[in-house]
Amino acid sequence: FKSKENVVCQLLGYVFEYQFSKVKEILKEKANDKILFYATEMALQINVAESSEHLREMYNVSYSMPNSSQVVFNTITTKLEDIFKEFLPQAEKKDFYELEIASAGVMRNFISVPCDVYFTIERKIKRLLETTFLIYRVPQSKIDEALNFVSTLNFEKLASETLKGMNSYIENR
Repeated sequence: FKSKENVVCQLLGYVFEYQFSKVKEILKEKANDKILFYATEMALQINVAESSEHLREMYNVSYSMPNSSQVVFNTITTKLEDIFKEFLPQAEKKDFYELEIASAGVMRNFISVPCDVYFTIERKIKRLLETTFLIYRVPQSKIDEALNFVSTLNFEKLASETLKGMNSYIENR
């Protein structure tokens, strides 16, 4: 690879594919609830980034550099359209692309700041989800449901399992 960004671009496809499959596994019978899927995936991503400074850096690079951020935007835009179209019925793919740029900026900033005594992982996830759901005009009742749901999950354990599985997944590719 010519640069760190090229390595990140290669890894992103694997990371996204594995994270999405892990979230489907976590949700099992609730996997059809797109808002719970989104909330769980975002919370898992935050927990994975919090588990290692190297992973935090990988996420920051992926959301910051031109080629890797383009991979993120292009991969996620279609998923966001599927998840949030009911709340933004007039929006077109280009609108979801622009909204992905906004929500990716929010995600990057939340990942960049490590948790501390005041900004705990629970508060970080809550603020991240509240902020991104507002971008996509999710009703407060659905935001509350998603926040309640993710608060019941053991993300420390899930992040650890995800990292182990992701390493194995990438090695076998």
